[in-house]
Amino acid sequence: MRRLVLFLVVGTAACTSPPPLTHAADSPEALGRAVVERLAARDIEGLRQLMLTRDEFKAYVWPHLPASRPETNMPMWFVWNRLQQQSQGHLAQVVARHGGQPMTFVSIATTGESSEYGSVWVDRESTMTVRTAAGDVEEVTLFGSIVRQGSRYKIFSFVTD
Repeated sequence: MRRLVLFLVVGTAACTSPPPLTHAADSPEALGRAVVERLAARDIEGLRQLMLTRDEFKAYVWPHLPASRPETNMPMWFVWNRLQQQSQGHLAQVVARHGGQPMTFVSIATTGESSEYGSVWVDRESTMTVRTAAGDVEEVTLFGSIVRQGSRYKIFSFVTD
C-alpha cells in the first residue's frame, strides 16, 4: 500500500498584517485629549508613550526613508537617536511651558504635507485648539507630526520646526 503525504507550507510573513501601533489613540481627537490630559498632569512618561517607538520607527518608517538605502551608509540607530534626542528636547520645552496648566481639548488639525511610509502615514504640522482655565480659546503647537496606521494615531515626534 502506498501512501501519499502532502505537506503544505504556508509563509506566515505574507499572511499577517503588520502589528498595530502600541499605545495608539482611536482618532486624532482622542490623541489630542490624551496629550492635554497628560500635559496637565505633567505626566512625561505618559506623553512619551504616545510617541512612535524605536521598533515602530524601524518597522514602518525606516525602510521607506532615503537614508535607509545601503549606499548612504547611514545606520538606523543614528537616525533614530537623533530624532529621539530632538524630540525629547522639544518635549521638555512643552512641559516647561504648558505642563501643569489645566486645558480642555477643543480640536486638532494638521496643515502640513502627508507622507506615506508603507502601511503608515505621517501628517505634519499639528496644531491643537484648547480652552484655558481662564476660558480663553488658544491655538497651541505641542508636537509636530502624527503617525497614523489605519484608524490608529500616535505622535511621530515632538519636534515642531
